[in-house]
Amino acid sequence: MEDIDPDHMTLLGELLNEIAHNIIRHCPAGCEFDCSVMLHDDVAEVTQYNSVTHPADKSETAVSTHMGLGLCRDRLLHIGGMLRTEVEDGTWMLYARVPLTHQT
Repeated sequence: MEDIDPDHMTLLGELLNEIAHNIIRHCPAGCEFDCSVMLHDDVAEVTQYNSVTHPADKSETAVSTHMGLGLCRDRLLHIGGMLRTEVEDGTWMLYARVPLTHQT
């Protein structure tokens, strides 16, 4: 593995922080969730799954700008990474690739 770019590691940490906050905000209490990080080939792969709440069930106190993952996606694209999300059968799914070294 080449030298790890500290800015890329910071972005990985910020992405994981955003994912954790989204699980707290959107995953129904008592439901299972999973978030894993695999490191290989100078890349971190992040996968996350959880059940989602129905919009009518959301707490009025859960404030979200809906910009966190969008900003992470833009920043990842800028450094040669990617982030995609989807909801299928009541399950939220996220997959991201974070380059850990500077891409030339």
